[in-house]
Amino acid sequence: SHLDLNEISVSLPVGSLVSPKAITAEYISQYVRSQQYENKAGSTLKAVYRLAEGQVEALEFHITEDSGMLGIPLADLPMKSGLLLCCIVRGKQIITPGGRDTMEKGDIVIVVTVHKNLTDIRDFLIHPV
Repeated sequence: SHLDLNEISVSLPVGSLVSPKAITAEYISQYVRSQQYENKAGSTLKAVYRLAEGQVEALEFHITEDSGMLGIPLADLPMKSGLLLCCIVRGKQIITPGGRDTMEKGDIVIVVTVHKNLTDIRDFLIHPV
């Protein structure tokens, strides 16, 4: 007889349960989503992490020469609401971005957003620069 984790969890005095099946499915989904868009022109989506029960995504982009946003201060970019550019990694330097910071070729940019299915760093702009 196969035991259902959900059935037995009701009777256990624990706060959280970890389902290996759900974790594996989520990792596969994240990998497929990030690989699906690897050849976009302006950046390469390298990783997708779903947070808050899938309501928020953390995206890792590698910035290429074709992004059209190189060297422009972040304050001058017309960014959509509902996103946060959390981190720029430039070589071994980790930058907590401010309005005067820029994205450069080779940077890794971490963005947290409520928008779904964004595949390129330029998808965060209200209109192209």
